[in-house]
Amino acid sequence: EDALLSAVAVRGAWVPLVHAALGHDATCQPSVICSRPGAPAGRWHADGGHTRYTFIGASADAPYALCVFVPLVGLPPPTLTDAPAGAAEAVGAQRWRHGLGCTVFWPGSHRFSECPHLGAAASTRLRSVVSGTLEAGDALCYDYRLVHCGSPNDAEDGERPILQLTYLRAGYADRARNYGYDELWCT
Repeated sequence: EDALLSAVAVRGAWVPLVHAALGHDATCQPSVICSRPGAPAGRWHADGGHTRYTFIGASADAPYALCVFVPLVGLPPPTLTDAPAGAAEAVGAQRWRHGLGCTVFWPGSHRFSECPHLGAAASTRLRSVVSGTLEAGDALCYDYRLVHCGSPNDAEDGERPILQLTYLRAGYADRARNYGYDELWCT
């Protein structure tokens, strides 16, 4: 498994982007995120905040860390369906079905240190964006400071496993906040 993870982390199609943004000496922390059937939506959050690489207010243009999501199963976007008969919704009402679920992002939120503190306002008042269809093995890359959340897994069966590769600029470490100390593998 170590050889496979290493090959994915250093040879993935996104690696030139990582090197351009963070430098050739960036390190990688892999993790697996898995949403099981019936899991509720996650909370709105940013994986990392505004640090010594940024300043109060609008942040530095260049990221200090990037996340790459690689879904291990296909993840279609949510669909709008008719509410089932007898549901609490009114007759003829529609509701969102998420299936295995996906990740929802708040574009531009990485630029302002206040954004992660707005929480649910990102989904009710702001223009959040669903990642769209991701096939197994696709990659989605985003700034570590970008506000996002996982949608619920309302599929009747099936897990949503995602390989998350977090690339960190040399000199930055965030092990205690997000990832603990048990690593799958580290470059």
